[in-house]
Amino acid sequence: MKNKATIEDVKKAKVALELSVLKQIQEFEKDYGVQLTYISINRGDDNTTLARPDAPRYHKPMNVDINMNLDVID
Repeated sequence: MKNKATIEDVKKAKVALELSVLKQIQEFEKDYGVQLTYISINRGDDNTTLARPDAPRYHKPMNVDINMNLDVID
């Protein structure tokens, strides 16, 4: 995690990430002629013991699943 990141820094980084993902999706669809319909981030359960049981848990991304519509292929 970046130290001393402000909320504004995180918001700007999120927008940049979204634009990067959008560009990759557009390129994939153009190159392969399919339509991506859904993206899911699967997170593993790290089974860590927290000092505070009510504290939010962070589970790192372990896998990404992307659904696509193959019906549009000629």
